[in-house]
Amino acid sequence: MKTTVAIVNYNTKDFLDKCLRSIYRFGSKYDFEVIVVDNNSDDGSVQMVRNNYPDVKLIVNSKNIGYTAALNQSIKLTNSDFLILLNSDTEVFEGSIDRIIEYLKNNTEVGVVGPKTIDLSGNVHLSCRRFPSFKEAAMHVLVGIFWPKNPYTRRYKMMDFDHNKEVKIDWVSGACMGLRRRALEEVGLFDERYYMYVEDLDLCKRMWNAGWEVKYFPGATVVHYIGGSTKGTGVELFYQQQKSVFRYFLKNYGNSWRVILIPLLAIALGFRVLIFSIIKIYGKLKKRK
Repeated sequence: MKTTVAIVNYNTKDFLDKCLRSIYRFGSKYDFEVIVVDNNSDDGSVQMVRNNYPDVKLIVNSKNIGYTAALNQSIKLTNSDFLILLNSDTEVFEGSIDRIIEYLKNNTEVGVVGPKTIDLSGNVHLSCRRFPSFKEAAMHVLVGIFWPKNPYTRRYKMMDFDHNKEVKIDWVSGACMGLRRRALEEVGLFDERYYMYVEDLDLCKRMWNAGWEVKYFPGATVVHYIGGSTKGTGVELFYQQQKSVFRYFLKNYGNSWRVILIPLLAIALGFRVLIFSIIKIYGKLKKRK
């Protein structure tokens, strides 16, 4: 059974180099290939891959088509039984790839599996989460920016969960995600209407709807340099994130009575972007003094 490790890159040459180095350093006892999709980087990423990693299948886009569309490009290029999607700002450990593959092999009901992700200090990144209700989403949006550990955000991000425990979970972060090809063929590829962010939540939702399980598996671990794979101003990225959240709720609840709550969510998300922008502007002005 073959596995494809797929990475999307945009101007993260140094992170990508570390990621690829870790993959080829530890490798796998199983048959695997590595695909890198580059979204028109101008930092030398493409040449670095060509020079240092000749075995990588490299796709070079003439423009930045977005993270989600680039992911789908990599998936369409291969017929592997399993796919491991990695952010360019991650690194794997010895056995990480094998354990994800073996988990999917041994648990045929699982469509998506997410490993434990940590930072360089060994602190756990909250990579497994619950599907947000309208109430949780609204409170997380309105309160979370001022009070990050409020009860609604704590529940949504599973802050009080023991991240050393394997569990069925609503959705896992796409920073590192193991996918079963058969499940993906059944539910479809990532929804490219999400330019970036929330595509992982959306896919896991569709997996559960189709009868596939999503699991959090701490037996495999990766390092995630959170935010290292995203380029742009904080406000631009924050706006893209809120836009994707809005699209998710509109897509999943637009045909139910909950559609009446969509305008309220839009106002809350807009308010969140406004407050975040003010905080950023204030921070810049303070630095200049």
